[in-house]
Order: sequence, then structure tokens, then C-alpha cells
Amino acid sequence: MLIEIFLVHVAAMASPGPNVLVVIRTAIAESRRAGLFCAAGVATGGAIWAGGAALGLGLVIANLPIAYDALRVLGGLYLVYLGVRTARSVAGWEAPPGVQPRASGRRAWRRGLLTNLSNPKAAVFFTSVFATLLPADSSLALRIAAVAVIVVDALLWHALLAIVLSSPPAQARYLRARRRIDGVAGVVMIAFGLRLATDLR
Repeated sequence: MLIEIFLVHVAAMASPGPNVLVVIRTAIAESRRAGLFCAAGVATGGAIWAGGAALGLGLVIANLPIAYDALRVLGGLYLVYLGVRTARSVAGWEAPPGVQPRASGRRAWRRGLLTNLSNPKAAVFFTSVFATLLPADSSLALRIAAVAVIVVDALLWHALLAIVLSSPPAQARYLRARRRIDGVAGVVMIAFGLRLATDLR
């Protein structure tokens, strides 16, 4: 059961989304340390969503349209905000390459956390996974183990991205094409946010 949950979660993470994008951009534009903190924030968000799903939160959100829509719109607006901030360098509003202020680990962690929490569909996804792959009478220990698998899985995957994309060659390539990369990343993040905020179930 835990192996199946692991594989399903890996398959879900393999599809690029806001979590992957925010970790990659943080690691390549700031530092490995910031990227790892951002990855830890994403994993923390996964722990909250998966833990809530294990306790039935996903069903509550799914059956309360007002709560679901409020979370969805707020999350979408946050992603749009991140996208606008990322794309600001295209218009020359930010410092030139090489002189960006060093981001704190706490700020990078919070960015990863809020990006993950911006999507209430995660709670519904984990609820569906647990309902499908865990026995209806599964013990608390088994549910905790399932949540742990998801958290460790998310942490390892996003930390790997942060380590690889914060290498000197990757950062050098980023600095050479920073405006184009940030422009594309910003537009993609804005698109994710608008899609989430306007998505109708």
C-alpha cells in the first residue's frame, strides 16, 4: 500500500506545476540554501494537505463549495503575485544580475509553503489517494506512515531539483538569460494562478 502511494505521488509530482517552478526559480536565481529551504516549505505544505486528508479535511473542503472556492481564489491570487514578482526583472524593476539581495531561509521556506498551500485541489487529491489505496478501517499508524511517505517523497524530489539547479553551471546560464527565463517563469506562474482562480469544478 505504501509503495503504491509512493508511486502515485511520484507520478503526480512528475507533472511540472507551481511547486516545481518555485523551487527551480529559487535555487537557480538565489542560492542552493534558499532552494533547499523552499523545498522544505513545499514538503511542509504537503504534510499539511496530506495530514488533513488523512483526518478527513479533504472531504470537508470538497463538500463545502464556499470554502473550496475561497481557498482556490486566494491561492490563485498568490500564484499571480509570485508570477508578477518573478517577471518584474523583464521590465527592469529589479536589481541587475549578480546584485540581488540574499533571500533568507525563512522567506524561501515560506514561499515554498504558501505555493503548495495555494492549491486546495491537493487536499482532494490526497483524500482520493487514501480512499483508494488505504483500507477503510486502516489504523492511525498506517495513515501516519502514508503521510510520512508523501512528505519524505516531496522533500527528496524538490531538494534534488534545488541541488541540481543551483550548481555553478546552471546559475551561470541563468545569469546570461535572466530576463528571458524570469519572463517565461513569471508568465507561467501567472497562468497557473489565473487557471486556479477561475477553475470551475
